[in-house]
Amino acid sequence: MLAALLENRSSFLSFLEKRLARREVAEDVLQEAFARSLEKVPLESEESAVAWFYRVLRNAVVDHYRRSGASERALASVKRRLDEHAEPGLDERNAVCRCVTRLSETLKPEYSSAVNPLRSSPKTTATSPRADSSRDAASRGVSKARSGRGRAVVPTESAHPLSAS
Repeated sequence: MLAALLENRSSFLSFLEKRLARREVAEDVLQEAFARSLEKVPLESEESAVAWFYRVLRNAVVDHYRRSGASERALASVKRRLDEHAEPGLDERNAVCRCVTRLSETLKPEYSSAVNPLRSSPKTTATSPRADSSRDAASRGVSKARSGRGRAVVPTESAHPLSAS
């Protein structure tokens, strides 16, 4: 029975290509259908096995379109949510910047320079030879600061403007 299915592979693929429009997708669906149904092949006759497999393929096409429709709906939903979520306003961004600036002043100098490398070495410009090494040092400092976070909590004088629940 499996031999009959394998002999008809090109017919099965042609059947799927007509319904799925892309050969790569048709091959994927055919492969998946073969894999899922190998243990379920009816053992009556070769004709019934081929007819049965065409039914399996029809169901696989329907499943494919259901999955792709669900994916498209999910992507559309995510896009709507992203479109609805407005970028923070200028006041909110400034509040965050002020908060990060205040917190960076409580860090060790090497960590503070990682957060704000321009504050610690204002002479370094984007075109200077030190710029790349400063960026590398800042990157390493961020990694060190992240691994060290949670070891000490610095109390602030006022609550963070964005931390209200």
